[in-house]
Amino acid sequence: MPEPGLPSDRYWSPLSQFARLAEEVGELGRELNFRYGDKPRAAKDEGGSLTDELGDIFFIVLLLANDLGIDLAASLTATLSKYEQRNER
Repeated sequence: MPEPGLPSDRYWSPLSQFARLAEEVGELGRELNFRYGDKPRAAKDEGGSLTDELGDIFFIVLLLANDLGIDLAASLTATLSKYEQRNER
């Protein structure tokens, strides 16, 4: 069900999408910590999938960009160009 005040073709507001993105990034961080950090996984914690967590993050980024009218391909191209220019210095 859409949030109050949102068009019927939107499920989450941009702020809600951001909150969901932050949650998904936290889940990725938790899994990375279990695998590569100092905190071992407790027996009660089920194993996660880095692939699934990154997929969830990518999905929310796509939703947010689409909702905000941002062309992610153009954005990525510009970002890659920026990094290439930095590396040339």
